[in-house]
Amino acid sequence: GYTFRGETCTARGPHYCKPRADRAVAFFAEKLLHTKGPRKRTRFVLADWQELEVTRPIFGEVVYSEEWGQYVRRYRIVYLVMARKNGKSEYGAGLVLLLTVADDEDVAEVYGAAIDTKQAGKVFEPAQIMVALEPSLSKRLRHYKNTRRLYDEKTFSYYEVICSDPGGELGHGPHGFILDEV
Repeated sequence: GYTFRGETCTARGPHYCKPRADRAVAFFAEKLLHTKGPRKRTRFVLADWQELEVTRPIFGEVVYSEEWGQYVRRYRIVYLVMARKNGKSEYGAGLVLLLTVADDEDVAEVYGAAIDTKQAGKVFEPAQIMVALEPSLSKRLRHYKNTRRLYDEKTFSYYEVICSDPGGELGHGPHGFILDEV
């Protein structure tokens, strides 16, 4: 079973794995800081709806995969709609950082896309600031400005901004993908 902080999940079959969900929630609270607004430079404690309705179900609900020989997330596609000025860029930045460095995946390809790279940068920029503000992340991730990429030298994983126009952007095998403002 999966273990986090001494708690082991022993459930079998499709189930909610509390230690996996706890790990995702802890990543936000312990590794990430808000980047702007009244909460700037304070720990990113998820709002109840972010934790209970999105983060815990995404990362805690699992099914066994015969192909992979292990439990995998039940939900592989999440469609989240949020009104303007509700912190979607910072929450999205936290999700892509979690997928890049804290999801037990080597060589994870995580992408952010929008109608153009300027709009996709609306999630990349807070992620970049979160990395700069957290010493453990800034030691681990390298920022490559010319490709708008954050690269994890430990797992060879990365988060990169791409344009949603598929021309020249073929061959990706994403572990995570965030599409903004469509």
